[in-house]
Amino acid sequence: MIIAAALNEQAPPKNINKRKERNLVITMHAKDPKEYLSILEKERERLEKEMEALIEKRNKGEISEEEFNEAKKRIERKFIEVMDRIVQLRYITGEGKLFS
Repeated sequence: MIIAAALNEQAPPKNINKRKERNLVITMHAKDPKEYLSILEKERERLEKEMEALIEKRNKGEISEEEFNEAKKRIERKFIEVMDRIVQLRYITGEGKLFS
């Protein structure tokens, strides 16, 4: 089963630092949709913790407002992508309804 990222019309840059940037997998490597769902939920939790740490850094003055806004935007985009896929997989696995 393949879940394509319809919004990603461009391929990611080849020079991306994979240790620094954690990109979501466009195709589902897990054989079971429920397994992939649990992977995405862990990614959601990781992004939430990353945002909390970023806010703490800004409050302590460790990063500038410009750096904060750039990192916040990057985290928010990834979070939206993860949540979109979670909703799709919950619908596929029968755990949720799109409209109720």
